[in-house]
Amino acid sequence: MADARLSMREILRFSVEIAEALASAHQAGIVHRDLKPDNVMVRPDGHIKILDFYPLPMDRAELRARAAQLYLGAGRPARAEELIREALALNGAETFDWFWGTLVLTLLQQQQYEEAQQVLEQAEARQGGHPSGWLEYVRIALALARGDSDAAVREALDQLSRAPLDRDRLFRATLALVARDEFAQAEPHARRVFAMNPDHGAHRLLAWILIAGESDVDEGRALAEKARTLPVHWTHPVNLRSEPFFPTLQHSLGLAYLKQGRSAEAIPLLEEAARLQPRRTLVQEHLDQARR
Repeated sequence: MADARLSMREILRFSVEIAEALASAHQAGIVHRDLKPDNVMVRPDGHIKILDFYPLPMDRAELRARAAQLYLGAGRPARAEELIREALALNGAETFDWFWGTLVLTLLQQQQYEEAQQVLEQAEARQGGHPSGWLEYVRIALALARGDSDAAVREALDQLSRAPLDRDRLFRATLALVARDEFAQAEPHARRVFAMNPDHGAHRLLAWILIAGESDVDEGRALAEKARTLPVHWTHPVNLRSEPFFPTLQHSLGLAYLKQGRSAEAIPLLEEAARLQPRRTLVQEHLDQARR
């Protein structure tokens, strides 16, 4: 399916079939772990078949934690909180740091900032004062959600950017700058991320910075269009589809066309972006601007 040109009706029908197949596997405690267009084919009867299905069992705790992330991305933080707390209770002392980070994010979406702070401190204490890059990212998300002062957010960013600096940490630090619309500061970091591995996420990140920051709209548009041809890897340091302040590819391209005075081309892209991120007011602002 990677090279297929599908109609919207086909996309919706195939998406439902893929979701139903994965839901059945998840109910059995099994996850694919490598789902991508190359691993999906259309059978002669017109139905979907998932390939390279080398199922790995998930324990009950991880199954709940993965489900919690799905509910979180779907904008249902209360249900996500229930599931991740069940996962924490099941895993006990063996709990992964991303379990704790997911719990913090569910609390942030419900604006329970004080409890989120307490949970984060407990998770960091479990790591002996040396939190993982994921928990450091969650700390920045907390600072942004609470509207902390610039100094507090800057301190969190500095902590995240300390050596040893791997690509995931640099990606997160750059994303935090994007969340604050600090595009000039973010651009050199994004280019380093891109140089390390010019994958789908790196293209999207750099494209948005160049377009929204207006440093090079043409290059940004070219990067966004290139990203449409690249596979999406679900092992990114952040969930690029559900992150509230990370723009969709449609938003990036729509804004690029809008800045070039091509409103007719921008509108359908921005309309789709608004459907994907209904709570992101910036998308609606750009859509209203294109329609005027």
